[in-house]
Amino acid sequence: MVAQPERRERRSGLRTERPRHSVAGLRQRFENLRAAGPVDDALVAGMLTVDVADAYRTVLLARDRAAARLHAVFGWSLYALARVIYGDGSHARRVLAAVTESMPDGGFRSPSDPSDAEVAEADLRGAQAEVEELRSLLTDSRRLSAAHIRGAPNPSTGRLEFGLPAQPLTRLRAIAEQQGLVESYRIWLIALRNQAAASLVEHAGWPVPEVAALARTTPEQVLAARPAVSTLHVTYADPGTVVELGEIIDSLNGRLYVIGELRVEAIRTLLRSGTPSRTVAAYGQISPSEVEALRPAPDPRIVNPWFGDLTVPARRSDARGRTRAHRAGHTRRT
Repeated sequence: MVAQPERRERRSGLRTERPRHSVAGLRQRFENLRAAGPVDDALVAGMLTVDVADAYRTVLLARDRAAARLHAVFGWSLYALARVIYGDGSHARRVLAAVTESMPDGGFRSPSDPSDAEVAEADLRGAQAEVEELRSLLTDSRRLSAAHIRGAPNPSTGRLEFGLPAQPLTRLRAIAEQQGLVESYRIWLIALRNQAAASLVEHAGWPVPEVAALARTTPEQVLAARPAVSTLHVTYADPGTVVELGEIIDSLNGRLYVIGELRVEAIRTLLRSGTPSRTVAAYGQISPSEVEALRPAPDPRIVNPWFGDLTVPARRSDARGRTRAHRAGHTRRT
């Protein structure tokens, strides 16, 4: 599958990188993960998404370079290129941005054979087919990643456990590690989502309020990401990317909430068992004061105004005195 595009590239004079992972290999990894169902280690599904996104960017660059050559050397209009790439000539503005960004400094080699125009067109259509295949796989892998992040209930308890060990201290340490990993991934994805949203504003002419609503964020967050748009390939961002990244972020938020509840439960279990606060704080990677704030309240004491504190055994003489006083008071009221 890879050899044919490489041969066309040599004939047309294009020098473009190939993806590090083949489409067939990525598809097989996806099918294996989907067949296994949600796993406790969501990192596996996350790495698949990263690899598919990397391959997608690579074929996008090849596709846009092929479009730029057709435009510069063979006179294809932006409208014609938009029809091939997007199926709609109204995207000519976005094609112009892609062609401008993909133009090499030294230009393209002049055609030397009458068949070069056909070869260049075949380059574009072949690269476009790869782009569409990998874009579809990227959507599928992002949805699968979101499902794995949400996790599956433990069959024996019916609760989300995320593969956490049962031993309390070890469990607390694993929770702290998961929280750190999930939070760092969430921060990175939020920045990437905002960057993709800002790219729609810059390169596709979307209104900021509309993009912000699509990203489920504020217009201020979209505008703040505009300086970072230059680091993102011009055609990488699309509305689907913004929505799909938002779905993964929602799944990460849900996982953080559940892990937070499990952490509180683990800390209180350890405190009830007499584990020192400093030990709990070290394993939970939080301060001792935060641990103390979660210390369970002591068991309530039942106090009766006639019998005093029921948690302390009363002497029989005291009990008789209180009983006589109670009867006397009752007689006066009646």
